[in-house]
Amino acid sequence: MQDFKYFMTVAETQNFSKAAEKLYLSQPYLSRWAAKLERELDITLFDRTRSPIKLTDDGLVFLEYASKMLELEREMHTRFSRDGKQIPRALSIGTDVLTGTYVLPLVIAQLVKKYPGLQIDVLEESAKEMESQISSGTMDLAFLSCPSSREDLQYEQVSDCRIIMVIPPGNPLYKEENCCTIFKSPFKTSDLKHCSFLTAKSTPGTHAIAQGFLNSMNISIKHIGQESTIAMALRTCVRSNRIAFVPDTTISYAISGKLPNYYEIGEPPLTVPVFAVYQKMTPAVEDTIHWTREHWKSISAE
Repeated sequence: MQDFKYFMTVAETQNFSKAAEKLYLSQPYLSRWAAKLERELDITLFDRTRSPIKLTDDGLVFLEYASKMLELEREMHTRFSRDGKQIPRALSIGTDVLTGTYVLPLVIAQLVKKYPGLQIDVLEESAKEMESQISSGTMDLAFLSCPSSREDLQYEQVSDCRIIMVIPPGNPLYKEENCCTIFKSPFKTSDLKHCSFLTAKSTPGTHAIAQGFLNSMNISIKHIGQESTIAMALRTCVRSNRIAFVPDTTISYAISGKLPNYYEIGEPPLTVPVFAVYQKMTPAVEDTIHWTREHWKSISAE
């Protein structure tokens, strides 16, 4: 059914970039999906020589079938839900540390309420392992920030998590008045070149972004220190006056009554995308993705 959903969205928007944005996918991924579908069907669905994109004659025929199939799916869900039969028994969710810590507890509460008796298993694994388990059918859904974009899996972006630079109290760059909000970074290379930096191993995407940001400022560093968790990175940041790079959902950390300074990095602000990954769409998976996206929006720091 996902093929029909993607196809209908491209047909409606007549543009792969707009369709990808609407589907919370990357434009390259959606283009690869379209090419793969056309290879499998051995037909051309989209006339890419025109702007906006138009459907070919085969594409128009496929549109009729796609519309009917999606309508049948909606009717089926409505019928089974009304009869009380559309009740999943188990849901296995893989997660990275960010979604698992800050979002999934809220989502699980909603799942339990809507699906009484649903057995929910939450596992924290590496991105590669989660994708492998989804592909094999032992995991239903995963949330991760470093996907490999396997062709046999579906990917939907659920959030863009800002990466912020944390200046601890006691650091020479700390400003007493710059607390309780996030500022744009005012620092130049000369301000940062003698500083030490930290990230957390539990958020590998953050480490890569921190390295790229410092390289863009021509700051030559051989190594950025890493702690095992975000909490440990923030403790070390405060204790040793080192600058930490962390996702913006994790900044509620204070010591000795003082809050660190928080700064966006990059213009526009640099972010780590969070993706929902699955192979088969079910009502429970769809609800989990929807609620996760909504909760990510609500907890993003202002």
